[in-house]
Parts: sequence; structure tokens; C-alpha cells
Amino acid sequence: MEDKTKDIIVCRCEEVTEAEIRDAIRAGARSVVEIKRWTRAGMGICQGRSCRRLVGRILAEELGHDAAWQQRTLQELATVAAHYRLK
Repeated sequence: MEDKTKDIIVCRCEEVTEAEIRDAIRAGARSVVEIKRWTRAGMGICQGRSCRRLVGRILAEELGHDAAWQQRTLQELATVAAHYRLK
């Protein structure tokens, strides 16, 4: 059976496919930033404004989390960072 994700472009600026993003996650990428570093998704002229949410959705799906997982994680990190911010 042919992998249909190999031809789906997720990041139009850098021409990164869904298959490349899934391969990066399966190889160990665990955040959108890591996927960005491994694949260049989000490094184009729009700086991820077009693809970041889709990359996050693919990440959550591959890791078996619900769609809100990434947003909750970012909110929790912001809370911790605010708590430890230098005065």
C-alpha cells in the first residue's frame, strides 16, 4: 500500500511533506521546535504562521495525545516560567 502522506505538503514555504514530519517524530522529535530544526518546517517566509498548527496536530497524533495537548503544555510552561521569572 502506498503512503499517501509522502506527497502532502504541510509547510509550503519550505516544501516539507507530512511524511517528513512524521519521520522526524518517529526518529525522536518531541516538539514543534525540534521538528522545525529537523525538517525546516516553519522556517520559511511565513515563519510557521501557515503550518505550525498542522505540525502540532501531527505531533499530537503521532504521540497519541488529544488535540489540546500541545496548547495545555505551552500554558503550563508559561505558568512555570512566570513563577520563576527574575524580579
